[in-house]
Amino acid sequence: MSELFTAASNVLKDNTIIDLKNENALLKMENKKNMLIGSKVRVLEHRYHGGQYNQEEVEGIIMSIDEKGSDAMVLLKDGQNLVLRKIYLIFLILEDEKIKKYHDSIIKDI
Repeated sequence: MSELFTAASNVLKDNTIIDLKNENALLKMENKKNMLIGSKVRVLEHRYHGGQYNQEEVEGIIMSIDEKGSDAMVLLKDGQNLVLRKIYLIFLILEDEKIKKYHDSIIKDI
């Protein structure tokens, strides 16, 4: 009976460790994505909606990033109004100090 209990406990322990490793990997991935939320950016001048509209260069703040990681909702000023605009990441220059420090710490280690 004790051998059965020991075997079952080992299986449960192993499964728990695997589950924790998987959850930890997922949280690390989410943390990197969320690191950009709230970051100051410079939106480069570009055209959108099939070239119908022109976005002038402006400063903004990343509010969210889509699931694909291809564009972000950015809070920016359009004239006198604050607007949320969906912008491709290729048109964003990261200007936040926390991102620059993170980048420098990673590059230093390479």
